[in-house]
Amino acid sequence: MKAICTLILAAAALSITACRNPQTEASNKKITAYPDNSTKYKQALIAELKAHPEGFTYTFRGYTKKANAEYMSVRIKRGSFDNVEEVLVNKWNKLDGIRRTKGLGYRAAELKGLKLDLVSTGNEQCFVYEDLDRIVD
Repeated sequence: MKAICTLILAAAALSITACRNPQTEASNKKITAYPDNSTKYKQALIAELKAHPEGFTYTFRGYTKKANAEYMSVRIKRGSFDNVEEVLVNKWNKLDGIRRTKGLGYRAAELKGLKLDLVSTGNEQCFVYEDLDRIVD
């Protein structure tokens, strides 16, 4: 009996995760219609992040320092969309632990309520950290 219940629960979980929201997938196509790292791709992604923030999950992947700028790599996922983006961080108030440890111990932590913006830096645009609700290990 226990095996049957386990099998039923596993089948139910699989069927739920296998179903994709058609609206989400249509919105994802707005992003993936452009080459990664292109200006149009970044603009489409930031528009979706702002329009539907609740649909995305953000996971910390790493910390890097280049010249005088500090970045974090963030995995952004929604439905079939799954990409890692480099995010410039100027405000470290809620990310001080990540900065202090250079990301050690935070890999794969969820960044709940992450808010990003897009700014021009010379000839290109880059994602910039704006705010965060909390970090979940």
